[in-house]
Amino acid sequence: MLAVSLAGLSGTAAAAPVPAAGHSAVVDADDPADTTAPVEPVPTFETVGDPVTLVPGEEGTVFATCPGRSVLVSGGYLMSGSMQVLLTSRAATPNTWTVTVLNDSRTNATVAAVAQCAP
Repeated sequence: MLAVSLAGLSGTAAAAPVPAAGHSAVVDADDPADTTAPVEPVPTFETVGDPVTLVPGEEGTVFATCPGRSVLVSGGYLMSGSMQVLLTSRAATPNTWTVTVLNDSRTNATVAAVAQCAP
């Protein structure tokens, strides 16, 4: 578990190991017929997009993009205040995570997208 904080934003993100293409992450060591080799976890890192502050009633979309040739594995968001999350998913571009929120509170609130990337 990795705790993250950014200028008033806080949240927690977890990364799970991703098996290499064509390999299974499940190995039964007690089954002699199981010839699947164990898969090493792929190291990942987080990229936090630019935070956006929304006034009450305002809807906004934020993005986080994996740099260079790194690959988007998953994503999430950091927020301060109370907002309704409308969408959180891979964007139209392959290495970008997008988050759309509605500030349904009575005060300003800030949100930032987080991309989980593999080198």
